[in-house]
Amino acid sequence: MSLNIMSDSKPASLMGRPIQKPNKNNLPELKVNKPSDNSKEVEEDPLNKDDDDETSSKPIILPLQWLSALWVVGLFFIGIFGLFVFSLILNTIQSLLQFPLWLQIPGWGVVIFFTAIVVYPLLRLFKQYQRLSTVQQICIRTIQTSNSVINLKKVNTAITDYLQNYPLDDPALQQQFKQIQFSVSEIRKTKTSLLSEDNCLTTQDKLKQFESGFLQPLDEAIVSRIEYYAKMAALKTALSPNSLIDMAVIMYNGFSLLREICLLYQVRTGRLGTLYLFALILFQSYIAGQVQENLSQAEDAISSLAEGALGSAAAKVSAFIGSRVAEAGLHYLFLQRIGKLMQRRLRPLK
Repeated sequence: MSLNIMSDSKPASLMGRPIQKPNKNNLPELKVNKPSDNSKEVEEDPLNKDDDDETSSKPIILPLQWLSALWVVGLFFIGIFGLFVFSLILNTIQSLLQFPLWLQIPGWGVVIFFTAIVVYPLLRLFKQYQRLSTVQQICIRTIQTSNSVINLKKVNTAITDYLQNYPLDDPALQQQFKQIQFSVSEIRKTKTSLLSEDNCLTTQDKLKQFESGFLQPLDEAIVSRIEYYAKMAALKTALSPNSLIDMAVIMYNGFSLLREICLLYQVRTGRLGTLYLFALILFQSYIAGQVQENLSQAEDAISSLAEGALGSAAAKVSAFIGSRVAEAGLHYLFLQRIGKLMQRRLRPLK
């Protein structure tokens, strides 16, 4: 066997092909798409594109099928709630008719009184809604991550418009401040400083001063009102002997709390936001009626568990107190949660 060695050949590559020196003939041609002379398009910065629209909360825009489905769900819930209330009213009327006439008259008076308790805060809330503008929330996270000039200008304009339209000397607002013992000196000072023509603050600094000097005192006042109404709802439902009274108590406290938050922030939600907040209040009132209807079963269960250790009489007393405390705690937590959701949707900054 003989091997033919080519001494004049070039060193072979790994694929067996001689290594070639690059030259102009074997290089691939690079094509560059040059812009035409008539083209005047300028690339937009993706960070600054449309970020001015993100500074405020956009209205909820849903397709028509979703809107129709939302209204169907709302009507379904209202129908269930109406049937439940109607059955409770019928049961109350039947119970009143069984009493003698001299007891029926004060009974009807109590029914009318608690009906007025529900209607009164609704009328006040409706009157408040008529004169307030819809909230346009500014997203703080968007401002912190964007340096768009248009974005910052819109934030500056939004803060200025909000402060100019905030009526510190409004009689209803002054009465609310007096009721909760709120001092307006700090927010008045901040409002004057931010609206001053000599103010040379940047938009970022202006936003921080607006939040710390104006909104934070209002936030603290609203948190105290949420705590107050949650405690009142818990106490009154614990002492209430009837489902209708429980529902009236929850609706009164819920609608009154919503009115006070709107009054302190001087804004209101849109239609879908209002429907959502109303649904939360009605849902809690429905839960209150259901809890009151099944409260006797809970008392029997607690009494049977505690009878062996405490005796019959002490077990009944402890079952009554335990069921009432559990009911009060449930409504306290529910209304606190609803109040925080109201505050989150109505606060000018999010």
